[in-house]
Amino acid sequence: MYASICGTVQDINANLIYLEHNNYGYEINLVTNKLFEFKKAMQIKLYTFLIVEDYFQWYGFLDLATKKFFVIY
Repeated sequence: MYASICGTVQDINANLIYLEHNNYGYEINLVTNKLFEFKKAMQIKLYTFLIVEDYFQWYGFLDLATKKFFVIY
């Protein structure tokens, strides 16, 4: 499983962030109230968690504590 990803912000829409890393684009549900702090072309690191049900869903967190809380619940 992927634990984190570093990349360039391509776009932001509602609670989704589109991150490019090594010429791949990732659509990540961002679990934070600080979405407004991100700007296009900004380099960021997100801790990630992948949920697989009917389709793959990436969730991104600004810190490990928030990720751990999300995974527990």
